[in-house]
Amino acid sequence: MSADPTKLLKAQRLAPSYQPDQDRIRIDLDDDQGQCLSLWLTRRLAVRLLPVLASKLKSTHGVAAKLPESLRANVLAMEHVAVTNRARSDVKSASPLKVVGEPLLLQTIELRQRGDALMLYFCGLNSSELASLHANRAVLHQFAGALVRNMRRACWLETVSLDWLDESVDTADQQAPAGALLN
Repeated sequence: MSADPTKLLKAQRLAPSYQPDQDRIRIDLDDDQGQCLSLWLTRRLAVRLLPVLASKLKSTHGVAAKLPESLRANVLAMEHVAVTNRARSDVKSASPLKVVGEPLLLQTIELRQRGDALMLYFCGLNSSELASLHANRAVLHQFAGALVRNMRRACWLETVSLDWLDESVDTADQQAPAGALLN
């Protein structure tokens, strides 16, 4: 069932996948009531978003923040590999999202702190909030890894500096499905 675009969808899962005919990444989201929403992520937004996700993961890691800079990347890469390997078994057992209707164009994706929690807000035209997703560290790692995989398929990574994220995605995510479900 397609979600009402005038109401905020409190997403439980998302599944990004590159659509070559549109040269965009389609992000399908659903909530615990079966409401679904599909959104277009443009290259411009993806190229801006990925460094923000990587930076947030780097700045919020309690152990890595205390280490010398030369070791931080290794700790973050190991965390990324562990999270994506753990999530891989969940992806195989998850039911596919059933999205109806045309995707809406994303204008921004905002990462906001709400107390101890992080939230991703998916905003459309005029910054209207279309969907939100509770984003713990595991979700941020999964989303960042899925973006890298899809951006690599789209050949969008040539202008993005990924630091620790590029190597860990190469290690952990090469066999991951293109439309991996994050939850």
